[in-house]
Amino acid sequence: MLSEKVINRTRPLQWVSDQIVLACVAIWMVARAPRQYLRLVNGQIRLGTFPVRVADPRTANEKFFWRKVLDHNPLFARISDKQGAKEWIAETGIAVECPKTLWVGTDLCQLPDVIWSEPFYLKATHGWNTNISVTHTPEDRSAIIAEATSFLTRQHGHHHLEWAYLEIPPRLMAERSVGAVDDMIEVKCFTYGPIVEFFLFLRRRPPGHGARWDLVDDGKFHRCMLPTSVNDEVDMTPLPPMIDDLLAVASQIGSRFDHMRVDFLTDGTDFYLGELTVYHNAGVVYRQGHLQDAHATRSWDLRQSWFMAAPQTGWRAVYAKALRRKITQRNAARLSV
Repeated sequence: MLSEKVINRTRPLQWVSDQIVLACVAIWMVARAPRQYLRLVNGQIRLGTFPVRVADPRTANEKFFWRKVLDHNPLFARISDKQGAKEWIAETGIAVECPKTLWVGTDLCQLPDVIWSEPFYLKATHGWNTNISVTHTPEDRSAIIAEATSFLTRQHGHHHLEWAYLEIPPRLMAERSVGAVDDMIEVKCFTYGPIVEFFLFLRRRPPGHGARWDLVDDGKFHRCMLPTSVNDEVDMTPLPPMIDDLLAVASQIGSRFDHMRVDFLTDGTDFYLGELTVYHNAGVVYRQGHLQDAHATRSWDLRQSWFMAAPQTGWRAVYAKALRRKITQRNAARLSV
């Protein structure tokens, strides 16, 4: 066993070595994604956060950049696919209901007539903002078919370097509606491992109403009285009783990842899994994404990521060890204060 004196002499050498490794990886990351890096730098400098660290990320926005460039978990592509996420949930055995898929394909002319006779959604499985609500049997399907078919030509992920979307083959799906559109509530849970740090409770009627609920030191969720990026008015109605069951499911799903946004739809009684989102808001966290000391930022432990947990080779293995040491040392220093 090395004596304490020898260990103390080797620590400065290890620190210098780790700094060199981190600096080299940072240069590589910037070269891989210069446009996205400049966007990150501009955003953080504008909000007063400098320097910007991408190889040893401290803020949520930096961690998203790190995820995009380095953390290419094969599961990310599968769960970013709307149909793939349902199949993965079924395989995990997590007990949550998903809206029923009625059809998946690329040619809507093959969509059975019986589906057109009931309320359903047409969605692209490979992206976002590609949903059409079909509430009644259309007299002319051609306009709906043309719009939905155009979704197949959209490639999501290039502009913001959202790698997972680039791996999904373009498809369309018909999904059974689970309730009247205006009556459904969206609940977006932000999980860090099994911990749900906060969630957004968003109503569609009246429009613009919603609230952010934060987990605080007493272990309970408290309503934030500030509007979020997706609602103008703070919703003051009590949470429905089923929220605890919903959050328990979010925790089960989140425990499989270092960070994941888990979305649900609810009518206040029943709830359904909506989708799993790897890159929330394209990797920009509203109001707190530039802060190192934000509670959710500290909760995002990159040591639990796929990149850090999976065996790496070559320089990636050297870098993973250096980053793990840096994170562990920083957490230890924080706990000692």
